[in-house]
Amino acid sequence: MQKFGNLDIIDESTALRDRSEIAKLTPEQIKQLDWLIKEYPSLDTMIIESILRLTDTQRDKIVDEIKDGTLKHEEPLPPEETTITAVEVE
Repeated sequence: MQKFGNLDIIDESTALRDRSEIAKLTPEQIKQLDWLIKEYPSLDTMIIESILRLTDTQRDKIVDEIKDGTLKHEEPLPPEETTITAVEVE
């Protein structure tokens, strides 16, 4: 871990998979990606691509876990535990 001022910089590049291991998107998935990016430009492209690559089995498992309550959204931190970092540009 490196420091930049009082910020910690974590280099996760070594944890990333080799790009050759990642399956290419099918033409249908590319159309879905294009539509989602056009309709929701604020969404992260890499997250959308990851979701599109889920198999039907993986997607069904996630849906089942949400329905039975074992998978939940993250609860927001209480305000006293939240750190807001800002940068001032002059």
